[in-house]
Amino acid sequence: PYVGARVYVNPQWSALAASVPGGSAVANQPTGVWLDRIAAIEGVNGGMGLRDHLDEAVEQSGGQPLVIQFVIYNLPGRDCAALASNGELGPTEIGRYRTEYIDPIATIMADPAYANLRIVTVVEIDSLPNLITNVAPRDTATANCDTMKANGNYVNGVGYALARLGA
Repeated sequence: PYVGARVYVNPQWSALAASVPGGSAVANQPTGVWLDRIAAIEGVNGGMGLRDHLDEAVEQSGGQPLVIQFVIYNLPGRDCAALASNGELGPTEIGRYRTEYIDPIATIMADPAYANLRIVTVVEIDSLPNLITNVAPRDTATANCDTMKANGNYVNGVGYALARLGA
C-alpha cells in the first residue's frame, strides 16, 4: 500500500510535536493513529475521531495516493501480564469488542467516501505472546493471562479484527 503514496500526517500529533523544543524535526512525520478504546472512534476529550482522521486524509491526499495508518488496540483483557496498558474491556467482553469496537471501525472505514485512501490497520499483536510467556506453569504466569489463554479471547479477538478489517 505504500508504493507511490504519501503517508498521512496526523494534525493533532503534528501540533503537539511542534509545540515542544526540537519537536519541529518530527512534527510532519507520519505516525499511526491509535484507536485504543471505544471512545476513540468518535474522539476523546475533543480530539479527532476515526471519521475526522479519514476526512483529513482525503483532504491531505489531494486526489493522489495516500496511506493512513491505524493501530487497533483494545482487546478484552488487554496486556494481561504487565497491566501497563490494560484496556477498558474485561477478559470476557469479546462481544463488546466485536460490536462496540471492531464493527463500528469496519463500518466507517468501508464508507465509499474513503475508497481512494489506502487504509492500513495494525491489529494488536503484543497480547498474543502473553499466551506463551505469562501462563502456567511458567514463573512469569499471571492469573489474568491464564484466563485469556483459557477463554481464547485474545486469539478470537485478533481473528475477528483481521476478518472484519481485512474485508
